[in-house]
Amino acid sequence: MKLVSRGIVGLAAVGFLAAPTTAMAGNVFQGSDYSYTSDSNRRAVICDREADSNGVHVDYNSTFQMRAYRFDESGGADSACDTSGQVYDLAAIWRHRTVEEQAWEPDAASDYHYH
Repeated sequence: MKLVSRGIVGLAAVGFLAAPTTAMAGNVFQGSDYSYTSDSNRRAVICDREADSNGVHVDYNSTFQMRAYRFDESGGADSACDTSGQVYDLAAIWRHRTVEEQAWEPDAASDYHYH
């Protein structure tokens, strides 16, 4: 019986370790607002989660000519996220950050997340 129970515990541990993970590790928060990348780091996603009348956007850089981009969230704090268009076919986003636009104050920006 001990051998069977150890085998079940061992299988459960392996199943737990092999379980898929969420994208939380790549989320970059500024307050409750956040951004992340999708589509193998070829699209930026920005989410406004604060009903504070401040806009948010994501700043990101692609490996194609090391260009810098800005993508604005369009709906306000509507519990939806907006996704950018895809960067150039052979390129990928190599860093991004979340920026909250604050009236009459400097914008609040997270640190960059590097991929």
